[in-house]
Amino acid sequence: MFVSPAFALADPDAVREIEREGHQIAVVGVSQTSSVSGLGPEQQRSALERSIQSVRAAVRHPEQVLDWKPQDFQWNTDTLEQLQRLGMRSISDVFPCNDKFRCQCPYALSVGKVTFPYPMQTGFWTMPISDIQDGSQTVVLDDRRVFALSRYPQDYLWYLLQKYAEQQRSNDPLIVAIHGSIVGGDDAKLRAFGQFLDHIAGTDGKLVSLANFLVQSYMTNFDVRGPTVPVQAPTQVTLTVSYQATLYCPKYRFRAYGRYEGQDWQLVASSCQFVSTGAHTLNLQVNIPKPPPSPNAPAGQVVYTVRVVGQASRGSCDNSDPDWPTLDKYEVMKEVPINVLPRCIPLEGRTQGDASRRLDVVFVPDTDYGSAQSVDSWLPTLRGHINAQIDQRLGGKSPVTDNLDKFNFYYTRDQGNASEGSTGPRSSLPTDLEKDCAFADAFVVFHNEEINDSSSVGRRPNIYSAEGPIGRSFIHESGHGLFGLADEYSGSTTTYFQPNPHANIWATRDGCRADAANAGWNPDDCSKFTDFQGDWWKLGNTSYIMADGTHFANGWGVPASRRINWRLSNISTVANASARPLAEPLSNNTTHLNLTLSDSGFSVNRTARVKDAPPNQLDDGTDYVARLLSSADQVLGEFAFGNPRYIYGEPGYTGPTYLSSATFALNLPYYHNASTVKIFNSAGALLSTISIASLASGGVSGTVIGSGGQTVAGARVELIGPDLATVATASNGQYLLQGLSPGSYVVNVIPPPTSNLIPQVLSVSVAAGQTSTRNASLQLGTTVQGRVFSVYGRAVPNAILYMSGYETPRYATDSNGYYGMRGLTPGSYTLNVDSTRSYVIYVNDQYVGRGTSVDLSGTAGQSITVNFVEPGFVYLPFIGQSVGQASFAWLDTTNGGTIVAQGDDTYQYVALPFAFNFYGNTYSGLYVSSNGFVSFGSGYSTLSNSCIASTSSPNNAIYALWDDLLPSGGGNGNVYVKQIDSGTFVIEWYSVKRFGSSDYETFEIVLRSDHSITLQYLRISNTGSSTVGVENASGTLAQQYLCNGAGTALTNLLAIRYMTQ
Repeated sequence: MFVSPAFALADPDAVREIEREGHQIAVVGVSQTSSVSGLGPEQQRSALERSIQSVRAAVRHPEQVLDWKPQDFQWNTDTLEQLQRLGMRSISDVFPCNDKFRCQCPYALSVGKVTFPYPMQTGFWTMPISDIQDGSQTVVLDDRRVFALSRYPQDYLWYLLQKYAEQQRSNDPLIVAIHGSIVGGDDAKLRAFGQFLDHIAGTDGKLVSLANFLVQSYMTNFDVRGPTVPVQAPTQVTLTVSYQATLYCPKYRFRAYGRYEGQDWQLVASSCQFVSTGAHTLNLQVNIPKPPPSPNAPAGQVVYTVRVVGQASRGSCDNSDPDWPTLDKYEVMKEVPINVLPRCIPLEGRTQGDASRRLDVVFVPDTDYGSAQSVDSWLPTLRGHINAQIDQRLGGKSPVTDNLDKFNFYYTRDQGNASEGSTGPRSSLPTDLEKDCAFADAFVVFHNEEINDSSSVGRRPNIYSAEGPIGRSFIHESGHGLFGLADEYSGSTTTYFQPNPHANIWATRDGCRADAANAGWNPDDCSKFTDFQGDWWKLGNTSYIMADGTHFANGWGVPASRRINWRLSNISTVANASARPLAEPLSNNTTHLNLTLSDSGFSVNRTARVKDAPPNQLDDGTDYVARLLSSADQVLGEFAFGNPRYIYGEPGYTGPTYLSSATFALNLPYYHNASTVKIFNSAGALLSTISIASLASGGVSGTVIGSGGQTVAGARVELIGPDLATVATASNGQYLLQGLSPGSYVVNVIPPPTSNLIPQVLSVSVAAGQTSTRNASLQLGTTVQGRVFSVYGRAVPNAILYMSGYETPRYATDSNGYYGMRGLTPGSYTLNVDSTRSYVIYVNDQYVGRGTSVDLSGTAGQSITVNFVEPGFVYLPFIGQSVGQASFAWLDTTNGGTIVAQGDDTYQYVALPFAFNFYGNTYSGLYVSSNGFVSFGSGYSTLSNSCIASTSSPNNAIYALWDDLLPSGGGNGNVYVKQIDSGTFVIEWYSVKRFGSSDYETFEIVLRSDHSITLQYLRISNTGSSTVGVENASGTLAQQYLCNGAGTALTNLLAIRYMTQ
C-alpha cells in the first residue's frame, strides 16, 4: 500500500491500521510539489529522505518501508542513485529496458518494460557488500571501489597488501569481492591480484574461495521440512517449503513428487506464489499412500521419499503454463524422506506377496495387552504370540503346513477389543481399520483373557477373536474365519450351516452320503452328531479341530482338509464360485460400504472409495448377493456375502446365536462407472438399493507420437486437476489413467529425458463413468550437450550449467563430466557454466573463446556440442623485488654447471633431479632452447617470438626471455644447467648475445621441487621483441607477463615467481 508523506503526517493512526491489516507500506511521491528531476543530486536526496522518514515514522516496522514510486512528476538517474544510497529496495514505474536501465528479469527485458517492483541494484550481485559489513568485524574490500581510486594496478596491489597486514594483527578474516567486469577484463589488474595471492601463499596465509558471486540464482536458501516422527499411512502430511527470492520475477512455482522405493515417481502436490524479493514459506499438503509390502523393514517401517522441485519463471500460476518445474527440470530441488508406518504392518520375517493373490490376515491387539502409551513395550509379546500361533497352530497341520506362502500376515499398533456379554460376543476393531486395510480377508483380535471366542463367516472381511497365547481358540476360529468351515461339535450354542462348496458337515444324511460317495469316501461313515437347529451330519466320529481346538493333534479331518485345499488353490476374486465380475474393476481400489443389518433390513452408514488397496476376496457366504451396476444399469459384477448377524461360537458359548443387529464392512471391487449397489437375498429378492454415484470416476487415455509420427515410449504423462496422477506411456506410446475425479485437468506430456522432443501441455475434461481421449504430438527440439573437464582431461562432476533466463533449469554434469539439455525450443540461447573461473569453450570442436558463457543458435533436430575446458594449474606471478617479501637471490651456475644447447637456434634435452609438475602433468626432464625458454614433452628452436596463449608452437613452455639469441660460446655467452641442492635446479643464459645486435642478456629459470618457478634477471638490456610467461601444452592457457614491450617492463635484479593457485 503506497502512502504519501502528507497522509502519513496527517493521520499516522490510519497508516498503522493499514499495516495491521497485513499490508506492506511503501512511499509515493515527496513532500514538495516541484519536479524531482529538476533538483540536483543532493537536493533530491534531501527531499526523498524527508519523505521516506515521514512514512517510516507512522508505522510499527519502519525497516520494512523500502519501496518508492513517483507521483505526477518526472525522475531521472540521479533519483535512482539517491534511492540506492538511502537503502531503498525498489522503484515502481513503467519505463523501457535499455542500456541505461538494465532489467534483471529476462522476461521483463523481452517485453521491453518493467513494472513494480524493480530491483534497485542494476549491477546486483548475490552477496551485497553491505550485507557482509553489517554487524561484522570482517574487513571487506570491493575491487570496484578500490580500482576507481587506483590510478595504476600497482596501487591496488599495495592497497591489498596494506589491508592484509592490518588484518593479520586482528586475526579477523579478510574478504575480497572480485567482479569479473573489473578485474577479469584487464590482464594488468589480474596480474596485480595474482601477486597479492602469491604474497598470501608465501607468508603461510590461508586462501578460501567463497561461493560464486557472479551467477544470480532466483531462489536461494531452499529448504523443505517434513514430519520428524513416523506417520501412519494412508494419511496427509504438511511439508514446509522455505526459500529466499533474490530477484523479482513473476512467479515462483513448486511441485512435489513422491514414491516408495522401487516405484515410479507420482505427482503429489503443486503450488505457486507471486511474491516480492525476500524470505518466504509455503505449505504443501501431500497425501501419503499405503506402502507396498516391505517385510524386511524394521517394525514394518518404510520410507516414502518426496522430491520438491522449484523454479522461478514467467507466466501465470495456471497449471497449463509450460514453464512449471518437472521431475527432471528445475532450478532448486530437495528430497525429503518420510518414515511411514502402515496401519496394517507386514509381519517381520514373513514373505509378502500380492494381496489379491494371497489370504491377508491382520492381527489386532486387545486392550488387555497393555496401554496405548506403552505399545512399544508389549508389542514384542504380541508379535511373539502371532509367530507362535502361525508356526505351531496354523502351519502346524496339513494342508496348511506347506502353504504358508499363500498367506500375508500383518499386525496393528492400534488396539481393538474382544468381549462376551448377554447380547453376544463382540469383536470391535480400531476406527476405519476395515476401510484403511480393505485388502484384509480376516481380522483376528488377539487377547490374553480367556473368554468364549466367536467368528463370522462369509463377511467381507471376516472378523474373529482368539487367545493370543497358545490355546484352543485361534486354530478353531481360523477354520471359520479363513476357510469357511462349520462347527463339528454338538449340543452347544452356535450356528450350523453347510459350507458350499466342499462341506465339512451336512444338513441331511443323504447329502452326506452322496458327497462321500462322490469324493471316494465311505458313505457309511456319515453319522449324526447333533440335533441342535435340526439334524446335522459329519464323516466319522473322531473329534477334529472344528470340534474344538483341544483336538489339534487329530488335525482337520478329511472333509475340512478338502475345503482348505480348495480355498488355498483359489485365492482370487475371479476364481471364487460366487464372484461374478462381468467388467474389469480398477486394480488397487476398493468400494467400501459400512452397513447395518437388522430386522428392518439394510441401512447405509457410509460409502467410500479406498485407493491403494484391493478388496478382500473371501466370499464363502451365500445369504446375500451384492450387485454393482453402472448408470446405464449394466451389471458390472456380483459378489456373495454371509449374514453378519450369525454367531459361530466355540464350545462353552452360552449367548445368542443370532444378533438383533450387526454393523459391518462390505468391501467390493471398484468400478469407475458404478452408480448403484443392489443387495438381494438367496432367493433373488431385492432388499436394498444403495447409491454410490458419488464414488464414480473417469479416465483419460491417448497416444503420444513424435515429430516423425513414431510412437513415444516412456513419456511421462501428468494430470493436474481435482486429482494428481502420473503414468508412463507403454511401448506403443499409449497411456491410460483411470479413477479420476470428474473435472477439468491439465495434461503435461513430458518426453523421456534422453529424447530431443519438446514437452507439450494440453487440457482435458473428465466425466464420471467415461474415458476421454487426449493424444499428444511432440515436436523435435534442439539438444545442447557436452562435457566439462580439466585441461588435463579429468572430468569435472557436478558442474552446474544453465541457459540464461529464469525459466530454465540448472543441469549438473555426471561423474564423467557429461551433461545434456534436450528438447530445447529452437532459437537463440546463452549457455552458462556456474563458475568464477574462466573456461576455454569449444562449440562443435571449434574453439570460440574463453569465459563462462557462450551464445548459441539451434534449429529443430540439431545437436550442438559445447565443451568447457576448466583451467588447471593457473600460474600467477609474484614480483619479488617490488614487494620485498621474496628477495632477488641470484644462483650462479657458471661455476660447476654444464653447458647445453650451444649454438644458434638449437635445443637439448636435460634430465631433472626431481619430478616436476607443470600444468598438471609430471615430467622427469625438459628441453632447453637456445632462444631463452625451456619446454616439456617436446623441444623447440623457434627463434621468432609470439604472444601467448597461442596454439601455434612452441607450447608447454616457460619463457624466461623468448627471443632470437645466439649462445654459441666465447664472447656470445652460454647456457648452463646446474643442480644447486636436492630441491633446486637452475637453467641460466649467461651473457648471451641477442642475434644481430650488441645486446647481451643474463637471466635464469629456477625450478624447485615444490613445483614453483622463479625467473630472475641479473642484467637486461632490450626486451622489445621478447615474450615472458608460461603456457600449457595445448596453447589454450597461459600467464603472459610481457610481449614485445607490452606489459610490465623487466628490470635488473628482478625476480618473478610463478606458483600454482
